Amino acid sequence: MTRAEQSSVTKPMFRQSPLWFAIALAMSANAWAANGEAETKAVNHTAPISAYAAKELLRYLINSKSLNAGDAQKVVEQMQSEQAKKTSEELLKSLINSKALSLADAQKLVESLRANQTPVVNALKDDGIVKSSTPESKEKVATPVNTTNNIANANANANANANANANPATTPAPVATEKKVESPEPVGRVRAVYLPDSERQKIREEIKAEVLAAAKKEEWVKIQEAPEWTRNIRFFGDIMLRQQADLYDDRNSSQIFNYQAINSGSPINTTVKQGTTPDLLSFPFLNTTKNRQLTRLRARLGLQATVADNVEAGLRLATGSTTNPVSSNQTLSSNFAKSNFLLDRAWLRYQATDTMSFSAGRMANPWVSATELVWDKDVNFDGWAVQYKPHRLSKANFSLTTGLFSLESTDANFPNNSLFKVGSENKWLYALQLASKINVSEELSLRGSMAYYDFANVQGQVSKPCYTPDSSTSCSTDHTRPINVQKGNTMMALRDTQPLNSGVDPEYQYFGLASPYRLLNINVSLDQRLNSALHAQFDVDIVKNLAFNKANIQKRQPINNLAPCPVANPNCNQQFVGGDLGYQMQMRVGYPQIKSFGQWNTSFGYRYVETDAVLDALTDSDFHLGGTNTKGYFLGANWGFANNAWIGAKWSSATEIESEPLAIDVLQVDVNVRF
Repeated sequence: MTRAEQSSVTKPMFRQSPLWFAIALAMSANAWAANGEAETKAVNHTAPISAYAAKELLRYLINSKSLNAGDAQKVVEQMQSEQAKKTSEELLKSLINSKALSLADAQKLVESLRANQTPVVNALKDDGIVKSSTPESKEKVATPVNTTNNIANANANANANANANANPATTPAPVATEKKVESPEPVGRVRAVYLPDSERQKIREEIKAEVLAAAKKEEWVKIQEAPEWTRNIRFFGDIMLRQQADLYDDRNSSQIFNYQAINSGSPINTTVKQGTTPDLLSFPFLNTTKNRQLTRLRARLGLQATVADNVEAGLRLATGSTTNPVSSNQTLSSNFAKSNFLLDRAWLRYQATDTMSFSAGRMANPWVSATELVWDKDVNFDGWAVQYKPHRLSKANFSLTTGLFSLESTDANFPNNSLFKVGSENKWLYALQLASKINVSEELSLRGSMAYYDFANVQGQVSKPCYTPDSSTSCSTDHTRPINVQKGNTMMALRDTQPLNSGVDPEYQYFGLASPYRLLNINVSLDQRLNSALHAQFDVDIVKNLAFNKANIQKRQPINNLAPCPVANPNCNQQFVGGDLGYQMQMRVGYPQIKSFGQWNTSFGYRYVETDAVLDALTDSDFHLGGTNTKGYFLGANWGFANNAWIGAKWSSATEIESEPLAIDVLQVDVNVRF
């Protein structure tokens, strides 16, 4: 296609939107390069500007806002209608004479070019138009002219006649360029290097990406049919399909209570009739011996809206259940029944100043967390958060985050069957975290944080003496039982039951946490960049429950996490053997996030969490199938089979630290897509 034909094609595009200008520019640059591929042309005064240099020069002018889309359109159309290639001198002359480029902007461009500060210089060096700073170069190259005088002359000529052939007033004008080469080239002739098809395609893709980003930011295209508010909303989501195998050791204990089932339902009768043993068949227990195969689905769909320059709002829907805060997974094979799609997040964010922001609602985890030692990745927070983030230093940044979050609001009518109500005994999380990131070098960065989490009113309380003739009877501290638990935390009986006939009358019981929880959490991440894309990351996460007191827990008569009695004395006084420490170490190598085909990462780690180091309800739900009192290792890998699509596999093997034997291995194979 000739330049004239190219012009006839692109002109209608220019009339529609400035967005088409840059696309036509790429097409024009490609045409300029293609027209001269078959031969080497002689140059008498100045070297022709290549497609790459033209692209870089015009991109510089547009991005710096020295040249608007309308003026650039006219210049390009004029250049397309001419038969000869434009030199850098002629290109800038056209811009100044047509008043598309002001003298002030031209002066800045000249100074920038002379200081070798823009990609334009590199492009013109490749064309032999601007002199290279490499001392070994033996080429004769363009010599800058007196820029100030030329600009003044161009201004005078432009005012007299915009189309006159005035002296150029622009960037260093290239003078006669010759290459001294060892091969016998004719005097006055240079080689013009043209781009192959692959390079031209790369240029087109680069321009397209940059233009689309600029068009979105600067609103080049006005779509009248779409309301204005739609431009401030972004939708996102993901889907995960998982095949999971839960593998139990045959030697596991079969008598581990399911406290979640007990506390979320009716209390259980713990009466032991005289001369008999407890009726264990009436108690709910966890499965600890039978392997399971599960097919699971997770789907999430969210939106984020920019309400104003400093106000954002968002919400997200997800599969899952209303009673499980640590998982959005939905188990399939429910006789083809439909799955839940629930409100997972709904939040507001106000950026009060450059350094201070406020968030409220049901929000994502606001804490810097290297692992899932304290918080499972699916946990969302209900409440308020404030973050102070001072201006970035040269090699470091810091942030201070504090928050108040509601864990549980008690029923205002509790107890239902009493004239005397308990009042507000809500459970809260008060939290504070100091975090920082330090760039040790261009390849090495260090991130760390220290946090304090105070879980208020979560410890169970013994009730006043209570007669429980049936399961519908309430006692004064039933509301202190936890709504959500997994397994591992030390539990105690809440009701001080007072039967009329001991060993005969029923004694219905609920269970609560025997320990308070005030956690100190420290985590450190070391990130070593191996090359432009691959990273090696090492994470260490440590937590300690500062409120843990072993003697006080023993006084509360815990019913789990007890040392087994010796065979010779099966009725011994069992001692509490729980602990307050947890840590996790892991190594990750590969791409930090899978975004494209062929990207990959691997991970390996070790985890150790004592009984009351953290709240078992909120920690990782996959390792040991959730909870505390566990130790073991895990390893995993991910590989991208398409853009924003990847498969992953993870294996974890864990066992108990103290008390009843419980070893569980978990294999998970996932297919994920993100949009």
